[in-house]
Amino acid sequence: MMANKTDILICDGNAICHRSIHTTGELKYNGEFTGIKYGFFSQLYMILQKYKPENICFVWDSRSSKRKEIYPSYKEKRSQKKKEQTKEEKIFYGKCFEQFDELYEEILPKIGIKNNYKVKGLEGDDLIASICLNNKGRKVIATSDNDMYQLLNNETVIYDIRKKKEFTKDDFFKEYEIDATEWVNIKCMAGCSSDEVEGIDRVGIDTAIKYLKKQLKEKSKIYQRIVSDKSIEICDRNIKLVKLPFEGTPKIKVEKNKVNFNELKSVFLENGFYSFYEREKFNEWRKLLC
Repeated sequence: MMANKTDILICDGNAICHRSIHTTGELKYNGEFTGIKYGFFSQLYMILQKYKPENICFVWDSRSSKRKEIYPSYKEKRSQKKKEQTKEEKIFYGKCFEQFDELYEEILPKIGIKNNYKVKGLEGDDLIASICLNNKGRKVIATSDNDMYQLLNNETVIYDIRKKKEFTKDDFFKEYEIDATEWVNIKCMAGCSSDEVEGIDRVGIDTAIKYLKKQLKEKSKIYQRIVSDKSIEICDRNIKLVKLPFEGTPKIKVEKNKVNFNELKSVFLENGFYSFYEREKFNEWRKLLC
């Protein structure tokens, strides 16, 4: 297998669209918001050019959450922030999320993308993990979510869409001086602030790593706190929340997409994405999505 060959590119649809909110979200065509769709295709084009994958998948978060059923505080602040939005913000974000749905429900199926997944109660992270576990070959995950670090191995790398930089299991080791397979245990102990999963009191990532590397003195207060019954209970609860994929996630076997370039052209024209429609650029789309 060639070192630079990418068998499957896995795109975190929500992460790509969320990034578009802050870059091209205000864009309109014929009075309609199109910025999320434009940003989505702009980022996709750049990632495809970098990796030229044999196959491509898109995954999306479900609005419902099985994690919230077992841990009601899960991502609770995000729900609160939505309630605090002004009327104008609610309209804007509503139009943004309508485009998320349009991409998943209409546009990607219309252009022939078969590998386009959303499962009720699950997150895109779970579906990404399922694809990685159930398909051979080199996988590249396009995301901005560090939860994916636990999936890093010889066949799987992450392309950070925010930093525009690849992150491998070797990069992980250089940064944390521990194997990427330990990331799930680190998150169990330290918790996850972005998802509002509470960890062991006063145990952050650095302390969790020291514990796993046996660098804490057994008689120290922090060591004793980590091995206490209460902390073990916290970790037992957290592993159900942070380990990928979530229990019960279906096994996903990817198919070969059959891209309809006439439909892709019509999507670009309908939304006023004329730069993508220009002949030389569109020929590049043909090469990248063939």
